[in-house]
Amino acid sequence: MVLEIHPALESAFQEADKADQRLDELVVRGRLVPVMVGLGELTAAQHKGNFALVEALNFQHPRLSGGPVWQMHWQPVSSVTDKAGREHHSPEVTEADGEVIQAWSDRAVKARHPLLRARYADLAWEIASFRKNELMRRPDVAQARIAVDGYLEAVEGSLTTEDLYAWFYIERALELAVSINDPARAQHAKAVLFRFRAQCEARGPYPFWLFHEIAWSHARALVLSDEERGVIVQALEHQLTIRSNIADPKLFEPHLARTAADCLRPWREFAGERQEARRAALTAGAAFEAAAAKASGLTAIFWLSEQAARYQQMGEQAGVARVEQAIRDRAKDAQSEMKRISVPLEVDPEKLATWADQVAGESLEQGMVGFAACGLVKRDSSERAVLEIAAQSPLSAHIPIAITGPEGFTKATIGSVKDDLDGRTVHHAAQLLSQKPPFLNVAWKRLQEKHAVDLERLLEWLSQSPFFPPARLRFVREGLAAWFAGDAVKAIHILVPQVESALRDVLAALGGTISKPHPVSGGVQMISLGDVLSHEIFRGKVPDYIRFHFQVLYQDPRGLNVRNEIAHGIAAYELFGLGLANTVVHSVILIGTFRAAPNGGAN
Repeated sequence: MVLEIHPALESAFQEADKADQRLDELVVRGRLVPVMVGLGELTAAQHKGNFALVEALNFQHPRLSGGPVWQMHWQPVSSVTDKAGREHHSPEVTEADGEVIQAWSDRAVKARHPLLRARYADLAWEIASFRKNELMRRPDVAQARIAVDGYLEAVEGSLTTEDLYAWFYIERALELAVSINDPARAQHAKAVLFRFRAQCEARGPYPFWLFHEIAWSHARALVLSDEERGVIVQALEHQLTIRSNIADPKLFEPHLARTAADCLRPWREFAGERQEARRAALTAGAAFEAAAAKASGLTAIFWLSEQAARYQQMGEQAGVARVEQAIRDRAKDAQSEMKRISVPLEVDPEKLATWADQVAGESLEQGMVGFAACGLVKRDSSERAVLEIAAQSPLSAHIPIAITGPEGFTKATIGSVKDDLDGRTVHHAAQLLSQKPPFLNVAWKRLQEKHAVDLERLLEWLSQSPFFPPARLRFVREGLAAWFAGDAVKAIHILVPQVESALRDVLAALGGTISKPHPVSGGVQMISLGDVLSHEIFRGKVPDYIRFHFQVLYQDPRGLNVRNEIAHGIAAYELFGLGLANTVVHSVILIGTFRAAPNGGAN
């Protein structure tokens, strides 16, 4: 097949290919697409020609793509997966055969605009290198040289539509020069890099971090002199100064001050100037503290929490203490900015009564097992629900979640559904768990009525479990008595430690070790609930849905985290209602359904 470019399409390209104008390759493609669409029915050769000329302009710089699909510079503008699991990309690199690559090489020589010369030459070089084993064709180094020269000529001639693209072109020119071992072109790229930075700074704000990234990542190839390193440091210090000065609201931007400090750190440390690097980080931190003082409560706490973590990493304890106090001071402001969103839930009374009767079963044992089962949250169903919600509300699926305590401190952060499905699943399960207490209350009342359950009968039933021996049952009696009397605060505080202790005994019955050396006393200490739930033996022998339920309720900061909130005295008083008490009692009964196995273990 001989590749063919339709005359109308070639004419439109030539009209766009003018050497002395600012040019955007995607804009050129935008002019060509309507012409291409209006050509009517095309031959296979013309389709191939369209790919070589027009779709070639759709390959993306890696900084503009969503992540590498192919292990090379050029990436597709979009990718989709069909129902059979096959990936499809646009453009598709497999369409670039030897004939297409030759067309790109010819176009690179004939094009007038340096960016178009660079684009087609770069594609010819890079994709030929990427597909050399399939195509049995050696890439032509001359194309790499044309690309380097074209990119740098475009930047020097101010022929790019955006300064941002110019930084990408300099970076790519330098990458190519290094890859073909061309020191002269690498030095030319360095000269353009430094001149372009000076021009950008003279015009006003610019993405100085790109200048740093290019210079730092290619420092060896650039062969930087002490004077050139000094220029880099001076430029970054200037950005730190203007971006951290709250007295100048037009230029003050704490995020950019932090970026400048982060960029300065490797240069300062390379020069052995660690104190200067620390000074820069503290300057940026002070900018964030100043900005937080003027921000809304929620925004201030978010910024301050990030800064506290940075101070911790630096070992700047005075800064940590100062920021923590600021967070506590702004907690009330943040709470006042929050809004409660509630949705009424209507349940058919007859259906609810029928359900509760089914849960209660035909005997006390059936009722206890049914009650334990109805209050569980499970990983698999929670995960399915998260994915279904993400499909219906894709925007919310990408927005991260921060869980904040009453004093303003961030207890946990949860990423997008794609990046943190486990965190989303735990968080969703916690929401489900918080909705269960009213249903547990209805189910328990029916169980009481049907089987005449009072405190003594409940304790008698629990005593049949090896994980509620007499010594522990004394505490459990006090907790359950408080629950029956409606004293939720007392019930929760007494029962939660007994749940932890019982689960530790479950692990011991399964053959796990439940103690560890004390780091100070020389004796041993019992492992915590988190260690129990994550223990290899517990994970292997206890069903996942049970372990997951206890994790969400008691131990995971992304969930309710009841055990840790109580143990550290940081739980909000409003948490200790009958709803949580019902959930805690449910977990006691769940453990009560565990029985000793014939071999001394548990089931």
